[in-house]
Amino acid sequence: MSSSPKDHQADAVSDTSPSGEDGDEGGPRSPAAEPAADAEREEQQAEDDEEEEELVEEQGEGIAPVGETGTAPSLFRNLKEYTRSLVSVLSELAHCNDDSIASDIDKLRPYILDEQSYMYTQSLLRSLSRMSHGSRVSGRLVQRIITELDELLGQTPSSQPFIEALRYSGKPTTDLVNAVMKISNGEVQSSDVMQLKSIYAAYKPPSAEYIRVPSFFDALLKDIFKTAGAPNLMDEKIWLLSYASAVKELPNGEVDTADVEPTAMALKSLKLLLKDLTPSSDMKEVLLQLLELSKTPLCCTAELNWIRSIFTDPAFYESDTLTGGIETPPLFDLLDEIAIQFPLQRAFILEIYAENLERGYDTVSPLVALEIKKRYFNQLQTLIKLRFGIQVFNFVIRSAASFDQSLLLHFMKQFIHISEAPYSPAIVVLATTLVSLLDFENCRNDPVIAGFLETCQESRNLDTATRALVSKELTRLRQS
Repeated sequence: MSSSPKDHQADAVSDTSPSGEDGDEGGPRSPAAEPAADAEREEQQAEDDEEEEELVEEQGEGIAPVGETGTAPSLFRNLKEYTRSLVSVLSELAHCNDDSIASDIDKLRPYILDEQSYMYTQSLLRSLSRMSHGSRVSGRLVQRIITELDELLGQTPSSQPFIEALRYSGKPTTDLVNAVMKISNGEVQSSDVMQLKSIYAAYKPPSAEYIRVPSFFDALLKDIFKTAGAPNLMDEKIWLLSYASAVKELPNGEVDTADVEPTAMALKSLKLLLKDLTPSSDMKEVLLQLLELSKTPLCCTAELNWIRSIFTDPAFYESDTLTGGIETPPLFDLLDEIAIQFPLQRAFILEIYAENLERGYDTVSPLVALEIKKRYFNQLQTLIKLRFGIQVFNFVIRSAASFDQSLLLHFMKQFIHISEAPYSPAIVVLATTLVSLLDFENCRNDPVIAGFLETCQESRNLDTATRALVSKELTRLRQS
């Protein structure tokens, strides 16, 4: 792995910091230094054990470990309450035997719902396992709980990449856990950024899966692209994001960083390009540059976050281009291109459209607000063309009660206009469900809706239940 002078400096920092599960030193040391280092480590371990014992002792009887809804306190909002709640559950498990622990371990499921909570929970458990014999939770039992938690996490398919990272690189250090946790919560501090930079710039860095977390990416991207001045340690933050996005972990334990620097350069170029752009800027002038930069996945994500913020600015949605213009706003064209090039970003794009369809537009008249939302509904049709129709229809149906009936009718007619028979059975069910939510006073004489249902009824690829659903809505439409 190639490295810069800064990277060599980070190597030296990493080699003298704990990297093993039990606080083992990460690099070679001289025999003369070992007694002093061992004594220092034992003293630090004693302090850690004393803190853990105090934490258990302080745990109150009135603390509910898990709420009635089966959720734990928020790790990000109240770390102390989360820790107390976790220790309370562990105290209950202290009375379990080897036969019952496998079934009772499910009580800890709310504490491993995401990567950060899992890493924090396991970090606390490993500290507890080294406590003295007088503690309320024995070391052997905690080791069993740690093993059972790994198996519990393995039951979730979405956790498989994270589990593979654990197996590949071992348990993360406490410094790594705390830094990732705070940044993911939006607390982007220089000390944590430098800590992570030194950890991942080391000769043998931990798995990048630990920082490949959406909330981690979002927090750093917002910090880098915030409008009020240049963020501190911008180069380090860009490097962290680029490393998480572009590094390749090889089977032999080494890492390939060849794509990290080009990704960082592209992100810096995007930062420079967006610096002076405002919602009232002529986006046509920079559209081609944005399209080119969007070919870098990290820049693509950054652009989507930037567009998301632009859409919420009154200067954008009050513009003539959006409310009454004939041309499609350039940013809509950019979203269409990103949706075509990056299928995995379609869910994010739908989320952006959904936010702007469900929000209020208090600074414009109701009629203008309807026109704005029609433009966003029109954009949903692009996602439908890209075979993302099921997700689009699920959103519209789920939020139908919050939309004006004219918008729902507009969406259905636009869908019918751009699509062709035969329709997939799943789309027929969803489209028919949406028709059932329409006010028939507005659409009973509309030949487009009736024609769509008749076409579906005649389709040969529908099962009996779907055909019956279509017939029912067609009958209601004719009789209304």
